[in-house]
Amino acid sequence: MEFIFGIFDNDENRKLTNLKSEQDAIEKILTPLQEKNELGFDTEYNMGIEEMVKKLTEYANSMTVFHFSGHHDKGELKLSDKSFVDEGLIDILNNAEKLKLVFINGCSSKKLVSSLDNVPIVIGTETPVYDDFAKELSIKFYELMTQKIENFRDAETIESIFEQSKGFYKGQGGGKERGIKIKKEPDATINKYIFQVNKNAKDFEDRVIYNIDPGSFPVHENYLNYTKEISKSEDLEFDFHAYFPFFISLRLESLVDSEKVEFHQFGLKRYRLIKRIIVDFFNFLRYSGFSLLWQLSKTEKISKKEFPDQVRSRIKDSLNEDWVNDFDLIKIELLVDIFNLIRDHSKEKDSLGKIISDSVLKNQELLLECRNLFNNPGEEREKDYVLFYKAEMKLKTFLESFRFLNGIGVESVYDIYYNQYKYTTEQSYRITRSFYPTEMRPDRTYKKHDEIKESDRKTEVETMDIQSVYLTYDFHRVLNISPFYIDANAANDAVDKIRLCFLKKHYSKSNTLKYEYFDKDKDEGDITVKKDENLTDQFKELEEKKLIYRHFEEFLKVIT
Repeated sequence: MEFIFGIFDNDENRKLTNLKSEQDAIEKILTPLQEKNELGFDTEYNMGIEEMVKKLTEYANSMTVFHFSGHHDKGELKLSDKSFVDEGLIDILNNAEKLKLVFINGCSSKKLVSSLDNVPIVIGTETPVYDDFAKELSIKFYELMTQKIENFRDAETIESIFEQSKGFYKGQGGGKERGIKIKKEPDATINKYIFQVNKNAKDFEDRVIYNIDPGSFPVHENYLNYTKEISKSEDLEFDFHAYFPFFISLRLESLVDSEKVEFHQFGLKRYRLIKRIIVDFFNFLRYSGFSLLWQLSKTEKISKKEFPDQVRSRIKDSLNEDWVNDFDLIKIELLVDIFNLIRDHSKEKDSLGKIISDSVLKNQELLLECRNLFNNPGEEREKDYVLFYKAEMKLKTFLESFRFLNGIGVESVYDIYYNQYKYTTEQSYRITRSFYPTEMRPDRTYKKHDEIKESDRKTEVETMDIQSVYLTYDFHRVLNISPFYIDANAANDAVDKIRLCFLKKHYSKSNTLKYEYFDKDKDEGDITVKKDENLTDQFKELEEKKLIYRHFEEFLKVIT
């Protein structure tokens, strides 16, 4: 639990008129969170040096925030009776094992701030400051910080809130200074605060995200509130997760499913589910990128000369890598190279290729952070609460940064012409769009979302196999993502739901493709597709589902 120790001491020789009201206002702000047992605090007014030493001894290794408001000058905190020199305070605070934030709200504390280099976050002043402004700034800072207790657990959030707090009162001045006399104009002095982040401080991340109590940390409630806010602001008709493509929606629903309470609790199971959401997204970027390059090459929008050998080689290597079980194999630079190519050759402004490319290239740093955060199989522990908390925060950032996913759906080609058309020259097949969650999926007679399409075997069946899966964007079919994704139910006309699988790994030596179900049961194995050169009859290959590998070989030709 967060614990704030605050000292508000008034030098008897130079009294600050706002100091007591500053303390009272901050106490009023902190009290509701203390009553909810979300933080603790002790703020003292005019305690004097003896009481300060006593309290610092009590709180030195339990406080997470140290706050001082009062006069500071000539390297000393000016208390109501005596001064406390900075050197002593530096030794105490630099060795306070749980301390994450120090706020020195007095004049000219730059030297003190720079010396507190083993405290993760330090706020101080570069120049003298006015009493009125110092009071209002600290009150606004704690008011904004306490809107959510999670605000205390992220350095960037704390810095953003501090900058926002300054904005409310920038340009205001007046009253006494909290140090030596101010000679400059107000606008040249009141904004001279320092916000210092010491990332090399010992146990920086553990201290910033200090002491999360898994029993009381409301991850489920926080996530529900977060998705409700988005649903309300965007006027969504269905649940938040229903607007994502199947492979992400499936996991997001588990976070709120009333029957899957194990994912509602702050712990390793929930962390691993979030990790799976992220790796499924990485695979989506990889395979949609491959499919878009293939599409561009077929339409001759990209020539072989414009397809660098290095990128081809990386793609080929990537096909032999299992990103699900080894995050270290995920190559952000490969994705960047691929989507740079796609963006440069996607002429349509609103094309899916352009939209995904812009998003990937804009969020390269976030992708790298996600890869690094979850690349720790040997470090996953039942009580690694810092890691679990980071995953929660990263999930929100991920959902906010890749909003294009909301418009993506999945379609599958169903094999209805096997029995009905007996392999005649003119064949037909059905396109079925799959919705998520289940209750939104149409049955086979729902014509609004199904369509019959005639196919000329000679021209189309080579690339339109019974396993073809398409991405839709705003209900328009835009990209064939087979053979990287397949529908295990596609050959069964009696089944009206897509069962989506993704390519887990290509074993080039044995000419084998391994697929995994997204909704894989605990004891369910992978799907294996092997090349069989003895089967030459085209329709027999279709019937035996061998066209999947042929389709895969067509892609290999593009990159070799």
